[in-house]
Amino acid sequence: MRLVTSVVLLLLTISALAGAAPRQKVGKLGDVNRMDFRGVRTFPADSIRLEVESSLPLLIASHPSAPRDEFLKVLANRIREGYLSAGFASARVTVRPHKGDKRILVEVQEGVRFQAGPVRVLGVPEQLGQHVVNRLTKPTPPRFSGERYIRSSTDDDNSDEEEEEDDESPLWILGKPAELNSI
Repeated sequence: MRLVTSVVLLLLTISALAGAAPRQKVGKLGDVNRMDFRGVRTFPADSIRLEVESSLPLLIASHPSAPRDEFLKVLANRIREGYLSAGFASARVTVRPHKGDKRILVEVQEGVRFQAGPVRVLGVPEQLGQHVVNRLTKPTPPRFSGERYIRSSTDDDNSDEEEEEDDESPLWILGKPAELNSI
């Protein structure tokens, strides 16, 4: 009886797999030059293509033998992340094949672009609030290692000396587009 049940289950599985539509592959759609844009106003299409082309997760997802649906999802997410980092909190991006599956249509609804304004922290002691404001609006200090702030030397002499690390830019710069995906 067990053998009969196993055979029936195996046959059902094989028939279900045979009836399932084959997953479509990326093929040539992974080429950024096959992308058409609709609704982009703030950034030129070529700058979006350049950003997309330099995204490692997208490079992997765009392999010709990768699943097309996954590639389209990664592409839409990457473009949306770019808009979020440029201050567009409600940007919507849809990506779909078009023109007989020979091109990709990227449709963007940018929405309102937000600028970084003054930071207020509520509900905590004033000293802690000021610390949070400083961490967001002031350059980040170098990391502490041992007895001083260090980074590896990049001089051509390959010495083992360590030198002070430069401060990093603040996360929140008053008047600049709000980076909505980095906080």
